[in-house]
Amino acid sequence: MALRMAVRRPDRVAQILMIDGGPDEKLATAGVKKAVKFGFLLKIFAGRGKIRSEVRKGLISSSTDTTWITTEVIDGYTEGAAGDIGAVLKVLKGMVNAVEPDSITNHLGEIKVPVTLLLPTGPHDSGINSHKVQAMRERIPVFAVDSVPNCGLHVHEERPDVVVAEVLKLVGDGKRETGDANSKNVRGEM
Repeated sequence: MALRMAVRRPDRVAQILMIDGGPDEKLATAGVKKAVKFGFLLKIFAGRGKIRSEVRKGLISSSTDTTWITTEVIDGYTEGAAGDIGAVLKVLKGMVNAVEPDSITNHLGEIKVPVTLLLPTGPHDSGINSHKVQAMRERIPVFAVDSVPNCGLHVHEERPDVVVAEVLKLVGDGKRETGDANSKNVRGEM
């Protein structure tokens, strides 16, 4: 969405920080498609405990450092979803059926703002593939990739320090370039 915003409304985007993302045209991952396919079984057999268990298992399998996966985190990830499986499946089905009529990959060269991609180096089965990263390298004029070592899919959970440092770097760069008085307030609130 951020890449599309930078193309369609460049006046609204100063810089982009992506976490293991890029010009992907699919909203639904393989796991989402599987959940939709077997959704009727989830509605019949999956109680709150089963959903919590599956979410926990998924977070562990896609993380390098699992110490962040606590009971409170699982509560946060499942709070709304476990209460209304039907609504969740409806949203997931919408994601599976969504079609983007115009490929963002064709418009990457129109992005004039700096784009930084944080890529975790730990094992995980989703995220941006190397072909998409290469497409961004070739087409986005100001593009950088920063590796996040010892980290799986959930960079914001496993290494929030890296995400915060990158955001502060962007805010700092924006403040120096624009001299905007509000930049100091944004930094102070973080």
